[in-house]
Amino acid sequence: MRTIAQLFILFFNPFWLIAQDTKPDTVIFHPNSIRTCIASNGRLFWTGNGGLFELPEYSYETSFMQLGGLWLAGFSGPSGYAGAHQLYDEGEKSDFIPGILTDLSEDNELVPIEGFNRIWRVNRADIEAHIKDYQEDSKITNPIPSIYRWPGRGNPHSPEYNGLAIPEYRYEMAPFWDENFDGIYNPDDGDFPAIEGRSGFLLPFPDEMLWFSFHDYHSNRLTNTPPLAVEVHCLVFGYNCSEGEALDNTIFVNYTLINKSPARLDSLYAGLFLDFSVGCPEDDYLGTIAETGTVYAYNADSFDDPCPGATAYGYEPPVVSCTMFEELIVTDAAREEPIDTLFLRPFTHIMPLPGPGETAPLAQAFPVSPLGFYRYLTGRWRDGTPLYFGGNGFQSSNLEVPYIFPGLPTEPWTWTEKSAQRPPGHRRAIASSGHFRLSPRGVNRFTVGFTLHPCFGCFPEGDSEGFGKVHYDINQIKYFLDSYTETPFPCRRPIPPIEPLPSLPPEIRVGPNPVREQACIFALHAPAYWYRIFNLHGQLIYEANQPVGTHVFSVSNWQHGVYILQAAIGGEVLTTKFVVD
Repeated sequence: MRTIAQLFILFFNPFWLIAQDTKPDTVIFHPNSIRTCIASNGRLFWTGNGGLFELPEYSYETSFMQLGGLWLAGFSGPSGYAGAHQLYDEGEKSDFIPGILTDLSEDNELVPIEGFNRIWRVNRADIEAHIKDYQEDSKITNPIPSIYRWPGRGNPHSPEYNGLAIPEYRYEMAPFWDENFDGIYNPDDGDFPAIEGRSGFLLPFPDEMLWFSFHDYHSNRLTNTPPLAVEVHCLVFGYNCSEGEALDNTIFVNYTLINKSPARLDSLYAGLFLDFSVGCPEDDYLGTIAETGTVYAYNADSFDDPCPGATAYGYEPPVVSCTMFEELIVTDAAREEPIDTLFLRPFTHIMPLPGPGETAPLAQAFPVSPLGFYRYLTGRWRDGTPLYFGGNGFQSSNLEVPYIFPGLPTEPWTWTEKSAQRPPGHRRAIASSGHFRLSPRGVNRFTVGFTLHPCFGCFPEGDSEGFGKVHYDINQIKYFLDSYTETPFPCRRPIPPIEPLPSLPPEIRVGPNPVREQACIFALHAPAYWYRIFNLHGQLIYEANQPVGTHVFSVSNWQHGVYILQAAIGGEVLTTKFVVD
């Protein structure tokens, strides 16, 4: 039997890693007022020649971001520091490449699966038309290619529509609504692309969404950091609303992190590398909002001046922000402790990074080593010094803080770039959260939103109401995602949707059926008030009051046989049977 150390020598030997086609597929994504560029290796906004994150109706060819990309690092067994850091793909090298990996073989080998260097796309109109088609007679009369191409787990139509098979992993691949709860994406069964929130309910259908996958298990890397062997499933989506609404100016990116390595990954931090560009990037400032863990960039004055290589915005430029809306699951446990206390946390650290061509002291310079990248992800400078309150955040006081420049820019008595007397310039940052662990095949996920905030007075000598609108936009989006089943959808869609779907009677289902260990109760088309489960002798075996979302319960100690479920749902009491095998 191989030892763990031997497995890692095999697993992380750079000469063993398979050379792969690393040039990513790219698409233009324009689901709402934002127009941007997305690459299948996780690179956001960067076209290869510059940034593309614009509001065409306000100022064509003025980009407000240069680049966004995932940084992920931690400890990977005997290999020590490991990670992957998305940058600008210089020399066609990147720490992440497109594709998915097989599960570990008996020899602890990972192999990339061919054909997954692509981006799948689907829109709301196609989803709603597919649902309507199925509800008419429980059959699909007019198959829609985007629905049948969607790479949901085990899609049986993928060979016909994609030219490749979709693996039946326990991971869901591209997310979907499973109409018959069989765990397989099959549009013929009424399944359709959908996004499930953490509460278990579906989010309103985005007007357009993209899905793709990438990983760091390869040798043609841009940085010198050993790979983690993490596979990332990425979902990008947006809502087309009336002009000026916050959702209409937001692009969401959901990351699902899957550990494909043979051992546990410890002390992981995940973050977004952000290269801001408010029109001309040479006259910008950086700010944060501590209450929401938001990082944003804004112009240093009321006029965005022209500069080489960029299209300036002119008067009253907007603010661009990045917020983690669906928080990462993190822990406070030390590496050697076997038990974790888990928390949901947004960005817990926001650090500034020097801009392109900026000369910074070595202790504050852009990272080049695995340790340097990791330190920035943990909220420290390149030399390991904590971020301190005041000045530029480096050895400026004795008060350690998690965020740089959290003051309101129009209030000179707070800590801002202006009050710190810093000159404007090209601003970059790393916004991160952690730490957490990933066991082999372990999963964690989070969702970030990139929002443009058209506003007046969003500069240091401007009106505080302008930045107040930025705070309001972020809180509105966060409130919607946290409680979307209880609050009105904050999006007035300019194009009327297809005719409303007919209301369906309440329905109750148990899956899987038969069940061996854990079962789920699904309340469809109406909320449930209580559940009661009886055996065939009429004895009450289990009950649950005020269940929320999909209800999961264990039957591992139940006797084999038939059970009867009663459920109060939608003003009725429904009954169904299921079998414990």
